[in-house]
Amino acid sequence: MKVYLFNADTDLAMAHGGAYYMPPASVKQFMADLAMLPYWYAEEGSAIVACGEDNANFLRQMNECFHRDVKLISPNELSENHMLMPWGWNVSLRQRLMEEGVDETLLPSDEQLATWRILSSRHNTEEILNIFEDKHPWIGRSWRLTSMDDCRRVLSELGRGCVLKLPWSGSGKGLNWCRAGMTPHIEAWCAKALRTQGSIQAAPIYNKVLDFAMEFVRAASGELTFVGYSRFGTNESGAYQANHLALDEEIDAEIAAYLPPGTLAETQRRLMPMLDKLLANHYCGYLGVDMMVCREGDAYRLHPCVEVNMRMNMGVVAHNFYRDYVVPGAHGLFEVKHFNSPNELRASTEPIRQMHPVRMVEGRIASGFLPLVPITKETCNLAYVLITKC
Repeated sequence: MKVYLFNADTDLAMAHGGAYYMPPASVKQFMADLAMLPYWYAEEGSAIVACGEDNANFLRQMNECFHRDVKLISPNELSENHMLMPWGWNVSLRQRLMEEGVDETLLPSDEQLATWRILSSRHNTEEILNIFEDKHPWIGRSWRLTSMDDCRRVLSELGRGCVLKLPWSGSGKGLNWCRAGMTPHIEAWCAKALRTQGSIQAAPIYNKVLDFAMEFVRAASGELTFVGYSRFGTNESGAYQANHLALDEEIDAEIAAYLPPGTLAETQRRLMPMLDKLLANHYCGYLGVDMMVCREGDAYRLHPCVEVNMRMNMGVVAHNFYRDYVVPGAHGLFEVKHFNSPNELRASTEPIRQMHPVRMVEGRIASGFLPLVPITKETCNLAYVLITKC
């Protein structure tokens, strides 16, 4: 039986690199509030690592509403009969599960985790971008910096339009938007980044028009399959905000309208062999390649690899939710939102819930507001969908 775990701190744990990483209190609360999110991509007959009456009640309600068979399980109930499916693997998670009594044979080895950490680095974008050669209709360059001299040189060459990225960091974190060259603040940031993570990834700042991702899954057999598109939005710092919910062909048409015919298909054709080469026999599971349409003068070009997320991600959750639970052709929003307090969350969401009651058609959502996790007295983070057009 597959057992799902929402450890959304996996990028931060990889950045730390050690077995005894401790997430900040805000991240702990985020993971606790969204512990039931795996319900929406868990296989039938599987289980979710979560506990508490609120989660149990939510699970029972959703199982009844959508005629599903998903269970809850605690870490001390894990056995050799279970296949662990975390949001992402890292050495800290391995250590924590062993301390909670999980048999070491159920977990990836330290060697496997070290390889996955390398594969999860932002440095892989450089190799992927090389196959597109920064030629029309594609755009995109990236450099690995390993010294302060490298940093000064690249910032001097790019002037006021450079973004510096840590090799490992959480969504929207670890990015430094350099619009004024090598300032004292940027120099101190670079020095710390080189000291703690050993290198930095640099890229030009492009005139972005829209964000999207191509989502893939790699089977245990090694077969890589295109899952679909994730059309998402980010804030000014690059942190994930929400996904647009629509049919894949509609998202494809929206993106393709900016680009020469066949660009998306050719991008996928070039990308998949490179992903196979990078992953080799090291990884199976979901992965997403973030991309963006950029404007350059009077033309639009496609950036084919902003970064690779070698783990479960919100784009896959949104895509699979739409595929499995929404009336085809409906439109809506999948959003993950933080509130300053439980009272603010309830005050913000209750009017939306009343204005947009869930309407079902043949077991699927046709319209309405649906929280994807339980709302409790302590909840400050919420994942939800709002379907408004069918």
